[in-house]
Formats: sequence, structure tokens, C-alpha cells
Amino acid sequence: MIPSAAGLRPFQRGFLLGLLLVPTTGLASGVDGETDPQEDPDTVTVALVHNGDFTESAPATTPIPWWRATRGMAQLQTVDGVFTVVTDAGQIAEQPIGVFEGAVAALRISFRLRGRGVLKVTDGTGQVAELPFGSVDEWASFEVTPQALSEAFGRVPRPRMVLTLTSTETAYWADVNVTTELPAPTTAQLRAICIEELRWIVALWLDRAVAEAGPAFPRSLFDVVTGERLDYVLDGGHNAWSDVLVRAAAQDPRWRAQADRLIEDWLTLATNPTTGLPCAWNVETNQRIDRAVEVHSALTFLLDLGDGRHGVSPDVRRRANEIATRAFGSIAREGQRPDGEIAAAYHSGTGRANPDVSDLRRLHVPALLARFAAKHGQGDGLRLAREAVAAFLYTHLWVGEWHEIDPGFDDRFGNYGACGVELWRAAPDDEFLAHITRSGVEHFLPRWHDALRFGGNIAADQIRCWKLMIEACELDPSLRAELAPVLRDAVHAHLAGQQYSNGAWGDVTFKHGDPRTELEVGDLIGTPQNLLEGLALLHDPRLEEAGGLPLVEVRAHFLALLEATRSHYKRDFGYLSSRQENPGIDMPRASLGVAVALLTLLERLPE
Repeated sequence: MIPSAAGLRPFQRGFLLGLLLVPTTGLASGVDGETDPQEDPDTVTVALVHNGDFTESAPATTPIPWWRATRGMAQLQTVDGVFTVVTDAGQIAEQPIGVFEGAVAALRISFRLRGRGVLKVTDGTGQVAELPFGSVDEWASFEVTPQALSEAFGRVPRPRMVLTLTSTETAYWADVNVTTELPAPTTAQLRAICIEELRWIVALWLDRAVAEAGPAFPRSLFDVVTGERLDYVLDGGHNAWSDVLVRAAAQDPRWRAQADRLIEDWLTLATNPTTGLPCAWNVETNQRIDRAVEVHSALTFLLDLGDGRHGVSPDVRRRANEIATRAFGSIAREGQRPDGEIAAAYHSGTGRANPDVSDLRRLHVPALLARFAAKHGQGDGLRLAREAVAAFLYTHLWVGEWHEIDPGFDDRFGNYGACGVELWRAAPDDEFLAHITRSGVEHFLPRWHDALRFGGNIAADQIRCWKLMIEACELDPSLRAELAPVLRDAVHAHLAGQQYSNGAWGDVTFKHGDPRTELEVGDLIGTPQNLLEGLALLHDPRLEEAGGLPLVEVRAHFLALLEATRSHYKRDFGYLSSRQENPGIDMPRASLGVAVALLTLLERLPE
């Protein structure tokens, strides 16, 4: 069941109309349509400004946390025992506001002021509304209602928005708050929405990318605008679609047969029967392709099957473990270098290692080797993994400060730290294997928090670091109390920083609170698949208990971000990866990113 529009305020009603994906008779309710008191409320109030009381501490040489101010921390003063930001003539303090388009009509601004000041609100069109306020000698409280804000603009303002405090003479500002209301679905309501959207994505791929006869691998991609198949053939083997389909089958039995068919073909055709190593499959000639392949993602898929994940049969588990035994035997024979490192890529036919890969991959195979060895009692595998870790640590140093946090955080920690979690999980009491991730968290957590607060360079794919640190909390629960509040702040920073002037969010790097579309860092800048997945990762009651974002807000933000994404990027045959349509090259990879986010949330929502 999903939220009904009946009984909601006008802005909420319009906000939900686009999400009516399945038949509904209303909210989960008690007698006479009243909301059951045991259910979540139908809306939740969310705060859109951080550090509005100006109490967050910071060094004197840094920006005011969360604010862009003319003189930085020098503008903070305590007046009459009240923490304030002061604006002398022409000075400003401003903060971007990430707000969902359907929630702008409920925007409410409040603050206290001593002196005469001007509150400026800039909306996504560039229009500025100036609202003068003042009380010369005393503190006074003010509120800008949604109606007053709309009157100042002459219409309902459009996101993205910037709140600016300024004055023509000295003014002191305190307790600045901006709030709005979001629809707050229950877990059952949000699950229904996610399942329906996932069904649409999976059905498109099965219909347009996978042939009914022959191997169950996707053969071609298709344009998300026209639905036409693009003019090249994909090699068979493991890819992002493989992970989506098998995870989806665990959520909805209608996909079990297709997932089982894919798994059977992959085990039979896309792994070498002698070496066990993954390979590509030519879907036109029906032959294996023996070329160097980075094996991490495919071996992870293989180990997941061997561990019985995704509802696979005992026979699949047995076969997967037999193939993995051969694969890791080949790696043990051919993969170790003289310094102890283990190669990340191999020729599947011979097992010969290929050293020509990014240094970021150097722990990918040792981590999986340790996982397999620990599961199956193979001491040699753990020994080889430890030797690879020793080689890594001999020259390794974490680098990155708040003003230049990436690529040290998103790329190096994102890769090495994730592998470190796998190594740590393989031997939970082995502090040597735990050191990679532990030392990374120790170095980056405070610096990352400062990057979020002070306007550092924040990449969209930092979400991979959220994931690995959340997983590290499973191994050391004491980390959760440190991590959860920072994740809560990270949600605020990404929602404000990744929103464009048209109200859409993008998969884009941001700095000083603004999206940076001009940077050549590999961002797809369209569908915000990373941010959707990040919100999904936070639906964990243990994070909420440790000071993280309340689960009702996690669900509300996820629902609203999904609706904004559907509104701006969804086309007849999938989601756009870029901000505009590009005829003939609008490939459906962003759709799989959305599917990953949906699955991540579904796996965390109670049934």
C-alpha cells in the first residue's frame, strides 16, 4: 500500500500523485480513515539549515561551519549571552538550501534579530526576494510563513534556494531555522513503491537486453528515450545487471527463473573449466574470450553464490564453491609478485596474471582470497593475503585534508578501505588485517566531517565510503557512535550541494555547497544514483539510535528524492545518465544504479 493523496495538504497531494504506482485505498488507517497511532505520521518536519544557532566550534581561520560568510569565523560573536553571526554594512552570511520542489510551498523561515537586517532568498530562477526586518535595541523574533515567502516572490519560489543574511548597518542574527514538511511513508508503503519501480526496470532489461533463446546474458544496450537497441553487441559474463537480477529475485519470486537461468549460464560459460577464473563469452560465436580480466566483481559474485546468498539452491552453492576453489588455486600459483602483492587481473585460459591495472585494485584479490580461505579453512590463502597486506602497508600513507579530501577519501579509502573491511571480516580478531580500515577511519572521519561543514570538495561517489564505514561498525560497534552523526550531516550536505537550479539532483561533485558540473572527474551528473543508495544505506535503527538520521526522515528523503529523480530523469525506457537527452547514446546504466538503490533499501526495510 502507498500513501493516498486524500486528506493531505495541497502541496503534499501534488507531491504524491507521481508516486501512485500501484492501486491504493489510502494510508494504513484505523476506524473511519483516521491514521493508526501505531503507524508513522503522514508527514515529517525536516530542518534545511545547519548550525543556525551558530554554536558549532571551528578554528578561527576556517569558514563558519555550514555558512558562507564575508569574514568567516570572525563574524561570530556572543551578544547578551546569545551566539550570533554579525553582519556589518554589506557583509553576508549565506547557506544553500536543498529542498524538494513539492515541499517548497511549506517552507518556513524563523530567526531572531537585533538591529536592522535584510533576509534575502534566491530561488532557482535567480530571482531574489528581499525581506527587511529590524529591532534597533532589543532582540526580536521573526517568522516568514510560506504565504509571506510566496507573496515576496509573487509566486511559489522554485528550488534550488540560497538563504542570505545581510544588512546596511550592524545586525546580529541568531537561531536561524528553515523547515518544511515531507510525506513520510511507512515501511510497507515505501516497500511497495520500491518493488513497483524495480519491476519496471527489470522488465525493461529482460525485454530489451536479454534474448529469449541462448545464453541469458544481456546482448545489447538500448536507448532510454526511444527504446531502440544500440548498435553494438555486449560480451557475456558478469556485470552490474547480474547483481541486480539475482538480488531482485530474492525480493520478488517472479524473477527467480530468470535469475537461475543467468546463474546457470554464468557458471557454465563465463568461468574457465580448468582455471576457474571468470571470463567473457562471445554471444555471437558462443565461445569463451580469453583476455585479461579484472576478477574482483566476478569473484565477489561467485563467493556470494557459494555462501548461499540471494536464495540460490544447494547445488548452485556446491558448484560455485568448486569453481572458486579452482580459481583461487590458480591465483595462488600465478598471482603473487616477488614483493608479496597479488595481481588483480588474469587471463582466464592460462591463469597468467596481468599487472597492467590501476594501483587502486591492489587489495581487491587479497581481500577475496582471505574471505574464501577463512570460510573454507585454507591457511595458505590467509597467509598470502597477509603478505599482500604487508606489502601494501610498507609504503602506504593516508593523505587528504578537509580542503582537499578527494581523491584520498573517495578513491583510495573507498577502494582500500572496502577491501580492508573484507580482510577484517575474514579474521575479526586479527588487528593486522583490521588496521587498513581502522587507520583509514581514524584519519578521514574528522577530516571528512570538516570537509562537509566547511565547504570542501565532495564527490558524489563518496557514498562508497559511507558503505564501508557502516560495514566496519558490524565488526566494531563502538565506531557507530562516531560515524552516525557525521552521516546525518553528510545527508544534509549532499542534498544541498547536489541540487541544480532547476530543482533536480545530480550525481555531481560539489564544493562550497554548490554543484561543480565543469569538473572532469567522471561524474555522470544526471540521475543521482549514489545519493539514492546512500540514503538507503542509512535505514538502520542502530544508526538512528547512535545519533544518526531518524528512520522516518530517511524514508521521507528517499521517497522525495526518488520522485524528483523520476520527474527530471525518467523516460519511457529508463533513466538518463546526463542532465539532458542525448539521442542515440542515452544508455540505460543509470537505471541499474537506481535499481541498486532500490534493492539496498528493500534489503533494509522490514517485511
